Amino acid sequence: MKKYLLLMLVIVGSVSLTAMDCHEEGRMDLKKMHHFSQEECNQPPGNRHQQREDSFLMLQELELSSNQQTELENLRLENQKSMIRADSEIDIMEIDLKKAFRDREFDKARDMTRRIAEKRLEMALQKISFQEQRWQLLTTEQKEKLLEMRKHHESPRLEKMHK
Repeated sequence: MKKYLLLMLVIVGSVSLTAMDCHEEGRMDLKKMHHFSQEECNQPPGNRHQQREDSFLMLQELELSSNQQTELENLRLENQKSMIRADSEIDIMEIDLKKAFRDREFDKARDMTRRIAEKRLEMALQKISFQEQRWQLLTTEQKEKLLEMRKHHESPRLEKMHK
């Protein structure tokens, strides 16, 4: 277990250092990446907008009660604020990491890399919790309808990917 955790931290650390280098050279905008899933980041911006619009339309088709709509919106806003805070914390830690490397403080760099990895893991787990909370707000009928809509919605996308 410890070896797995150490390996994960090393991988995440290397990726974050690479990402910082790309960010400095203007090849990547880390801020924008934190707000989209990996699948969304790999797609042109127009496709991300279309996916969000499709999600909105699917929610409309579920015929949510006004209470459900309010609760979903509150969950979304709280999640969004939390992610913005976590992004800011990561940004600050990445600045400290750069400074540690510049000053050749490798122990501090290791510590900062661990902290960044832990914060990213925390964010990933929070995204799962957010999805779970949204799912729990739906009635059984709405869940069934959503699953059916997703089957039909994902089929054309999967066909395009396999061509």
